[in-house]
Amino acid sequence: MAGAWAAPATRIASVQGSAAESTLQGQQVVVEGVVTGDFQSNGQPDRGDLRGFFIETAAAERLPQAGLNEGLFIFDNRGTVDVRVGDRVRVQGTVAEYSGMTQVSAARVSMLARDQVLPAPRRLQFPLQSTADLEALEGMRVHLPQPLVIAGHANYDRYGEIWLALPGQGETRPHVPTQLAAPGSEEQASRRDRLKLSRILLDDGSHRQNPDPPRHPEGGEFTLEHRFRVGDTLTGVTGVLVEAFGHYRIHPTATIEYTPRNPRPSPPRVAGELRVATFNVLNYFTTLREAGRVCGSRGGRDCRGAADHPEWERQRAKLLTALHGVDADILGLVELENNRAALADLVAGLNAREGREVWTAVATGVMGSDAIRVGLIYRRDRLSPLGGHAILDNGFDPDFRDRYNRPVLAQSFETPAGARFTAAVLHLKSKGSDCDAIGDPDRGDGQANCNGTRSAAAGVLLRWLASDPTGSGDPDVLVLGDLNAYAREDPLQILAEGGYHNLLATHLGDLAYTYVHDGQAGTLDYALASESLAPQVRGVAVWHINADEPDLVDYRLRYKRRAQAALYAEDAFRSSDHDPVVVGLDLQ
Repeated sequence: MAGAWAAPATRIASVQGSAAESTLQGQQVVVEGVVTGDFQSNGQPDRGDLRGFFIETAAAERLPQAGLNEGLFIFDNRGTVDVRVGDRVRVQGTVAEYSGMTQVSAARVSMLARDQVLPAPRRLQFPLQSTADLEALEGMRVHLPQPLVIAGHANYDRYGEIWLALPGQGETRPHVPTQLAAPGSEEQASRRDRLKLSRILLDDGSHRQNPDPPRHPEGGEFTLEHRFRVGDTLTGVTGVLVEAFGHYRIHPTATIEYTPRNPRPSPPRVAGELRVATFNVLNYFTTLREAGRVCGSRGGRDCRGAADHPEWERQRAKLLTALHGVDADILGLVELENNRAALADLVAGLNAREGREVWTAVATGVMGSDAIRVGLIYRRDRLSPLGGHAILDNGFDPDFRDRYNRPVLAQSFETPAGARFTAAVLHLKSKGSDCDAIGDPDRGDGQANCNGTRSAAAGVLLRWLASDPTGSGDPDVLVLGDLNAYAREDPLQILAEGGYHNLLATHLGDLAYTYVHDGQAGTLDYALASESLAPQVRGVAVWHINADEPDLVDYRLRYKRRAQAALYAEDAFRSSDHDPVVVGLDLQ
């Protein structure tokens, strides 16, 4: 061991090699370098908790050959030597690969010098020529000079990760390719490929789950006063580039310039005498998850939503604030528990906020066999139901698979002036779980799982609505809800060919969005007007209270430590994961 310690050091570039994994795996090596990132876990004021640090070959000692990887992570679980950025160290250990990253697991660390000049960070410019450009920089300090948009935050609460991206020309954020391009088209493939070359994860320098306190992207602590939203920008990111858990990411080593470009919006105001809205309320259940598999019309389904009463109280307070803020006359709700109690409870809560009994529900009871359903509530001081409601399920047509899609609810309404229209609320099959059992797999065209199931349901919906299921005798129909399909996908094209206008596209443009998934925005929630109703639409708005907000500020308590749980307010923000859509009508 002593002889090995005294031997000449192996070049870092030789440990890294040119392949995705080191050819020296399992071998003992001695390496030397300058510390460029200090992420030890020794109770000292380091930049994170990765149980180690990063070193690079000093600038004067590098070979002139281009493209060599001169950075390396030193896994130093014991942390007996407290290193600092600028230290020159000598390390003996074993070469290993951990979740895609080459490292040396240290057996011995020695301090050689302090306050050394750091090698200049490599400049990284998006879009990349190839993702292979990143492999050659693994373990090295990089600098991203471009302003990058915060594009997504799905793992921010659990792991401190956010997506950063360079949007396409004329866009302020990345969009799901099928939001803007036809599925399977060259444009869709081009958008997909460009996105891969134009984004990267910003990590928090820690492997700890549920970091407490959480780190704000610009540095410092995330609080309710020091927060961020998707659409804000970061400029001048500097940090160490690594590959881990399936993605390249940067652990920051310096403060980042943060610009809040997407402030929290006020409640929407749209023109029109009548306001109609749709809102996916993200599994509002009155039967709590702690009850077990007792949900669904026949029982045996997992309960969703709040885990226990404290979570439920937090969820309910946020939802009622949001629903009240929408200020609609009719609300089409999605992801309600499939019972009577959940919808009735929201009606009671809204009436309590109004201080009088103005809200009532279209009383359907249980619909279908799923754990969740749709619902309709309305202000009876503004309009009245016209006749009874109608429900679309596979009894009308077997192609409407109501074991996958939720039954559609339609109700016609009449204003005091005698104007009529019909609202239909739907929730089509999600993309998350497959439909392989019914021969409807992911076709690889960007529409994900179950596109055929959603598309067939859209066709059945057209035929059902054409039959005037509520007997209103009026052609004015507004389809509301969560289609689980983006704007250029097949279900929307089928409905458009059937005469239904996508009001978000026609009034807000192609870049409208109601949802953010995997750092990409798009519309899943819609208001679609029949040919006769479209000219009576006076305004459309999306209230961006949810999709852009990190879920760290939602109602949930599971996984959260005490300081994280305190990041809560009884406001509308992150009351769900979908944004509500509001339509203003002047009925004739």
